[in-house]
Amino acid sequence: MSKNNPAGGFTLVETLISLALLAVLFVLLGGLLTGMAKISRTAADISIFDREIEFCGEIIRKELGEILLDNSRADYTFLGGNEFFAYTTTRDELLVRDSIPGGAKRVEWRYDPGERKLVRTVTRLVAAGSELPPVSRSYFLEGLAGIELFYFDGVSWFQASGISSVLPPARCIALRFVTRDDDDRQKSYETAFWLPYANPALQKF
Repeated sequence: MSKNNPAGGFTLVETLISLALLAVLFVLLGGLLTGMAKISRTAADISIFDREIEFCGEIIRKELGEILLDNSRADYTFLGGNEFFAYTTTRDELLVRDSIPGGAKRVEWRYDPGERKLVRTVTRLVAAGSELPPVSRSYFLEGLAGIELFYFDGVSWFQASGISSVLPPARCIALRFVTRDDDDRQKSYETAFWLPYANPALQKF
């Protein structure tokens, strides 16, 4: 004859099994929440990075729209090289208007491998003998792995290389921003800009 549990409670074995199942559920839930948080942070980082690239691209596009190009003057050349390019523009400074007044400005974009950032340096051009103008530096795209510069001569695309040199006559340029994820997988973002030269004769060497 079997005896029933008058209190209707759980046995010790049933309690241990319930606790073990509950612990497994907590572990699975914790892993799921951690994964979702990581995905959310990654998506947020990518979104911020994309917006910064668009912001940099818009600055470059506006400044190239008012580029000053004269290959007979060193300060008015379009220079390009390995992870570097520079140009002169009359576009009003967008980021530090108070410290960089109007007039011709030399703008340099360079990748800093130590900081893993894109550095923008702006200097106002002044006449010889004048007081040295202030220099403005801005930093963008934290975690960047590099940039590549290409130029189009109307027939083919070429990649700028070396430390720094005057770009040959070009109708447009393209930039490739390179990143690497935690697994060292490379990803790139590309954008191109037309070069609206007012006087094509200035491109001749």
